Amino acid sequence: SLQANTKSNDGVLLHNGVASPDLRRQLYAQAWAELETAAAAYRDVSPGHKKLADAVGAFIADLKEKKEEGEAEAPKKRRVAEDEAGAQQAGGHPQLPMQLGPSATVVSLGRLVSDRPGFHSKLYMLPVGFRSHRMYASYTVPHRRVSYTCEIHDAGDAPLFKLTAEDAPTSPVTGSSATSVWAQIVQRVANLKAASDPSHKNKQLPNVS
Repeated sequence: SLQANTKSNDGVLLHNGVASPDLRRQLYAQAWAELETAAAAYRDVSPGHKKLADAVGAFIADLKEKKEEGEAEAPKKRRVAEDEAGAQQAGGHPQLPMQLGPSATVVSLGRLVSDRPGFHSKLYMLPVGFRSHRMYASYTVPHRRVSYTCEIHDAGDAPLFKLTAEDAPTSPVTGSSATSVWAQIVQRVANLKAASDPSHKNKQLPNVS
């Protein structure tokens, strides 16, 4: 199991996973399979466990949809890679909008804020005005994927992340990080699935293939 592998891991498993795409996919599948099993087993322990199980189920379903999209796009991968490699203007500036895979597009890179530490760290730069689009499950219409616009705004000492669904333009989600706003969307999608399918709470979460 993943737990046993983790306990006995001496660095070889991680090293091999990084080096081998096939093994990496197997590790991801095993991790999600164990997570969905645990979430399903404990979903009735408390309301918090149920919310987690619903969120995991929604996220796994979206992963499966993106996997199917990726398989459909496989013949185009080489052409997309060539397009991205060639999407450079004179001077090394990227050509915008920039397509990143089948479901994400960068529209604006924004501007760097160097005089306030909340907008950068050793690992990240959070440029004000950054804007991107990404396809994800709708939280208003079941079984529908829509475009979400993610933006970074200047909130003074720190950035403000804003996430807006194209089918709910007057109800944007805001937060202090990209993770926080996407977590809210994932929860809303899980709530919609539970509400639209009364038997959803009694179903085991989908398997990861």
